[in-house]
Amino acid sequence: MCSDLVRDNYTEVIECIENSALSAIKARRLGVIILQRLEKYYRHILELDSMEPFSELLAVRSYVEENINNLDSDVLSRYIVLCNETGAIVGEADEVEIFTEEQILAISKKYYEEIQEVEGECKVSNEYAYCLMGALYYLINYFLLIEDSIKESLLNILSCLFEDLLVDFSEELMNLINEDFIEVTLELLVKEING
Repeated sequence: MCSDLVRDNYTEVIECIENSALSAIKARRLGVIILQRLEKYYRHILELDSMEPFSELLAVRSYVEENINNLDSDVLSRYIVLCNETGAIVGEADEVEIFTEEQILAISKKYYEEIQEVEGECKVSNEYAYCLMGALYYLINYFLLIEDSIKESLLNILSCLFEDLLVDFSEELMNLINEDFIEVTLELLVKEING
């Protein structure tokens, strides 16, 4: 589903990562670039009235940017739990930790009623909310794991975002995200790695 240009840009990013000496600081900055680019889409989901119980997640990007060199694993873990909980609303979840089953059902009902009224980019983002919130989940997890294996963590998050998730999206979402997310994000990553 990805164009040859996107595939070439993706390959270039992978080669740049494999051939460079990345510091944890630079790897975190690369994660911030991806997070900044993804924010537009997960905001479409989290800014709905029904998703107010998850509104803490709207602060993820600013928290990471402001604390890039001193990220608190407890704060990131809280964000991860919240992200995981959204799965029960927008898709599926094995278990929930914060909300009761009744609360999840009430939020879910309100969410699905609310997304019937949205249009444009917001509608498309909400149709793929499970994938987008999954991408956010993996990105937050990335910031927790990056110290262990910098290159491996970065290659894993790129694989998750650009291969596993986006390739499976519909043509409608690819048209929305492709120009605005994939190509620009890959270009920004190459500039940051080489800069």
